[in-house]
Amino acid sequence: MIGSPDGTGDAACASGASRRSAAVNDRRPRPRGARVLERVIDGETGVVPLKGTSKAARLSLSMTPISIRPYQATDAASLTGLFQDSVRSIAARDYTTAQLHAWAPDVIDEGKFGHRCASKATWVAEVGGRIAGFSDLEPDGHIDMLYVHPDFQRRGIARALLRHVEETARAKDLRRLYTEASITARPAFEAVGFRVIVPLTVALRGEVMTNYRMEKRLVAQADLPPPTL
Repeated sequence: MIGSPDGTGDAACASGASRRSAAVNDRRPRPRGARVLERVIDGETGVVPLKGTSKAARLSLSMTPISIRPYQATDAASLTGLFQDSVRSIAARDYTTAQLHAWAPDVIDEGKFGHRCASKATWVAEVGGRIAGFSDLEPDGHIDMLYVHPDFQRRGIARALLRHVEETARAKDLRRLYTEASITARPAFEAVGFRVIVPLTVALRGEVMTNYRMEKRLVAQADLPPPTL
């Protein structure tokens, strides 16, 4: 759920209505090594029915595990569409139409967006073969993007992605995670222990928007006491 209005680190959770996001709904076998983190069940995060699906299908999907796998070059088109739909659908409650179009324009270069994902560790969350969200981690602990498909809001996708990001950061002995979170994404980060450092004003394509520099301090593995026997 992060991805900032300046395109560097605040997230939104959005829906897939654009042409590019049609690939989001393609069913694909889960790559070997994909990691099942948790089940999406009614209770902890709540369940939002998927549009155009039967009650039985929604129930089946709600019990489907979330898997986290590494980004692949073939994901570029799907993630570009997911990003655009997430911003324009979910962040619409916090930003104006003009701001949303500045943040996620009508035309986005899929090649550049794919390069942005491939240039750092990026992970894709899947539920039942559908891409539900994605996030990333830069070497210094910066989270550039965190976006969730509108159909998978309140299903624990952002929490699962941030958990994976944090586990990876701890394994690398990073001492903190930080991001620039949108108004929309701020609660998702606060829910997993991030705190606001300072509000920011971002100018982008003629629009001025607000986001928040946020961080979460981590205890490096090297600083942990030895296990007790």
